[in-house]
Amino acid sequence: MCLIFLQEEALAKIQHFRQQLTSGQSEFAKLASQESHCSSAKRGGDLGEFGPGQMQKPFEDATYALQVIISPLHIGAVC
Repeated sequence: MCLIFLQEEALAKIQHFRQQLTSGQSEFAKLASQESHCSSAKRGGDLGEFGPGQMQKPFEDATYALQVIISPLHIGAVC
């Protein structure tokens, strides 16, 4: 029973954060600075660079499963 309550509470909190971000009520860096429980809070949620084996396995698995799209930069002179 306790685990279910905690899971429902966590999902409600996530949905509230998502609503704040998608509505423009809050910015990610500000929200992360206020709500993060790790050292990334002081960097606005920026985790920096990390490699295999440096993060908790579920997080690492999810991040490495993402498809990264790299778009070319257009560098030109400003006149």
